[in-house]
Amino acid sequence: MAVFIVGKYNFVYFLSSYFTFLSFTACENIPGHLKPLGHHRKSLGGVTILKEFPSPTDFYENYIAKSVPFIVKGVLENGQFPAYKLWTDQYLEKEYGSLFVDVEGGKKEDRNAQAYTMPMSKFLQIYNQSNVYMVHDVATEMKADITIPVSLQCGGLEKAIKSVIMWFSSGGTRSVLHNDGLDNINCLLDGNKDLIMFHKKYKPEIEADHFVHYGAYSSVDVEAVDMEKFPKLRDLPWYMANITKGDCLFIPYQWYHQVYSHSGRNLAVNIWSNHLRWFDKTTCKESEDKLKPKSLKNIELKNEEESSLDDELRDMFLDALDELTNVNLGEFAGRIRKIAVQEIPDDDLSKMFDIIDNDKNGMLTMGEFHTCDYAEMFEQIPDFESFFTNNDQDALDSNNNQPDNDYYTKQPMRIEMEDDVSFLLNPKKSPELTLNDENIQEETNDQIKNTIREEL
Repeated sequence: MAVFIVGKYNFVYFLSSYFTFLSFTACENIPGHLKPLGHHRKSLGGVTILKEFPSPTDFYENYIAKSVPFIVKGVLENGQFPAYKLWTDQYLEKEYGSLFVDVEGGKKEDRNAQAYTMPMSKFLQIYNQSNVYMVHDVATEMKADITIPVSLQCGGLEKAIKSVIMWFSSGGTRSVLHNDGLDNINCLLDGNKDLIMFHKKYKPEIEADHFVHYGAYSSVDVEAVDMEKFPKLRDLPWYMANITKGDCLFIPYQWYHQVYSHSGRNLAVNIWSNHLRWFDKTTCKESEDKLKPKSLKNIELKNEEESSLDDELRDMFLDALDELTNVNLGEFAGRIRKIAVQEIPDDDLSKMFDIIDNDKNGMLTMGEFHTCDYAEMFEQIPDFESFFTNNDQDALDSNNNQPDNDYYTKQPMRIEMEDDVSFLLNPKKSPELTLNDENIQEETNDQIKNTIREEL
């Protein structure tokens, strides 16, 4: 009561402090506030567990088309993936030490941080004493050590393979919360990783606040989620995926995920593939149960620029058409107009339709979208690019207070074997991140075990 007697200024100060306290207390009571991602609610459990890779038809129909993630437990132990046994530090040093590899600084992913390129030998020399980690397209010389699983060997899936990436660190790394416009098979050669995964259907919630569209990632701090700044995350359902040495994980197209690598040597290879909406059974010439893993050296990957044009345009059209699988001109025109940034004349829409309509029957099929030469659209429709290009996107991102988007254009710093890299060494060690609070991890492990029993 004394505060009322002292005067109005103290009373105002009291009210201000009181409401600040109430606001702070309210935030404190929000589940997961300022805690690592995944602490806001209990998980829905683990993803599906398999004993072996599914056949191409099974993979497409039950996992790609239905957007279902899975883990193949211990599949690399079968001896059909040479790198699993071969890629010790000693072997990598001896066989590939002179190869220059791409390296990122900081165990907590920052897409605006400085990147580096250095000899493999240099990376092997410093990675256990620094916060660097390797993210590198597998070099041609290394492809003989990698095999492509049977799931990707016909139906158009082999031709859809876009890139194969090597991820290597001493553990403790944390990715941003992001999604990929690709299907992803991630195989762990060494280490232990936890992934927090959100179904792609939660796009509106995840992208509602501070989402960087150019890089397809959220700016949320995955170590301390501000539930006031990201209110749509407060009750968002999620799945837990834990992979250990010898496991492979399938992450479906556009599923959001955040990856944490536990302390210790972590080495993974992931295969990124363009997302198919059509399975070409005519390319499965032999019985699918007789397929064997195939060496990556025998698979020709598309030129990056060559594949990007067709892939991006096909995905743009198919995303607009959504669930439609057989499309007439009226449906096509109506959906495409919705994604255009300016009005498209009827004649130009008819030309687009005719270019895709290979058999000229007036109906577009998924097969025609996947076999179309989209370069013809630029040749036959002079204004094609302007219909879908928004030159104001950078300004829009700026107005939304989004971070700089130079992740894909920043040039890495070149480091030679003899260069001093003391500035990368002896960093502050990142704390081990766990999901043990509120028994999240314990409950998840029980659900994963139940899932395994159901699958077996």
